[in-house]
Amino acid sequence: MHITRFSSQVFNEFDKKDLVYLTPDSSNLLNSVESDKVYIIGGFVDDNIKRNTSFEICERHNVATACLPIAKHFVNVNHKQLVLTINQVFEIMILVYNGVSWQDAFKKVLPQRKGYVSVKKDYKNVVL
Repeated sequence: MHITRFSSQVFNEFDKKDLVYLTPDSSNLLNSVESDKVYIIGGFVDDNIKRNTSFEICERHNVATACLPIAKHFVNVNHKQLVLTINQVFEIMILVYNGVSWQDAFKKVLPQRKGYVSVKKDYKNVVL
């Protein structure tokens, strides 16, 4: 795995079939991190400016999208939407790429103080 930064659009740098744009607006859950794919950490504008912006750009360019399977493993009892920083997404991706399970990667990276609770825990006493 390596990191590359481009000043031009990533759609022009790689074969579109190799791209996976990570956006919280995608309905496709990312099941694994594959070494032959180029993952784009997206969704920056989607939370602050307009929902689905990144997703719609990917649809126009015919680029695959995916979201991290957070809701399969954790719930956020303080917020309706699961919002992660770029650093958190990157760290989760690196951990999973190196063989750590999604559950363990999320447990390590997601801040408990922000209300993330494992769905495997019994959280009947948590006030939603």
